[in-house]
Amino acid sequence: ICQMIPIFPDKIARKGILMYLISLAAVSIAFFKHAMPVMYILLGIMWVTGFFLFSSSCSKKWMRYPVEKFAWRVFWVALLLRLVWVVFSYFFYKAQTGQPFEFGAADAVGYHEEAKWLAEAGWDTARQYYGLRSGVSDIGYPFWLIILYRIFGPSVIIARIFKSLFSAVTCVLIYRLARTNIGEFPGRMAAVFCTFIPNLIIYCGLHVKETEMIFLIVAFLERADYLIRSRHYNVFTIAVPALLALSLFFFRTVLGVIAILSLFAGLIFTSTKLVGRAKKAVLIGLG
Repeated sequence: ICQMIPIFPDKIARKGILMYLISLAAVSIAFFKHAMPVMYILLGIMWVTGFFLFSSSCSKKWMRYPVEKFAWRVFWVALLLRLVWVVFSYFFYKAQTGQPFEFGAADAVGYHEEAKWLAEAGWDTARQYYGLRSGVSDIGYPFWLIILYRIFGPSVIIARIFKSLFSAVTCVLIYRLARTNIGEFPGRMAAVFCTFIPNLIIYCGLHVKETEMIFLIVAFLERADYLIRSRHYNVFTIAVPALLALSLFFFRTVLGVIAILSLFAGLIFTSTKLVGRAKKAVLIGLG
């Protein structure tokens, strides 16, 4: 019987780095006139080598930690990495573009300016403004920014600190979801990969909604999975995934629809030994 390797081996990590460097060199030579500036090449190498080396090292060091200690370690390391990048990218973008937004920022600046205006104008203006729209899709993120700006002022960096917090929690939720479905060690590797994967870190330094959407999606999946597996159904355990699914409609309508459909698909195809025939019928009926 094949057994999954409980860690991310150094050999695979080194091969991953080598393949990236070879690919980068080949593309840069083949398209020399369109090659990236040296600064971006160095940043790319930093991200890729950091992901592979830290994932390999930490998967071994954290493998024997108790569950609670591992979850907290993932959270704090993920949060620290994201906060460091948030601070660095804030000043980096400001030095490169003259504003704390990424190159060619369009949606990011639009979200910021809209939230800043409505935070200053007040809730009545915001309610009237959003009431003129034909749907609720895409108003969740600016509405969240309005709340932050009314509390803390129109601070870009504070909004990104909250993004770092959401992203760090996402890593822990991935661990909980994965360990329930595919086992303890695969769950730990999934959490380690989420902690160091460049995309999730970089998103925390951007003023767009991807970090919040990913958090809501993963939180919904984790709570929906718990709902299906739990034998103690109550208002809270049903309301939380339902509200998380509802919140997705305010970011992307299709995400909300898929979330609800996936929950009912899970209920339909889950074994009655796990859920129970009567409980399954009740939960499906509530939909």
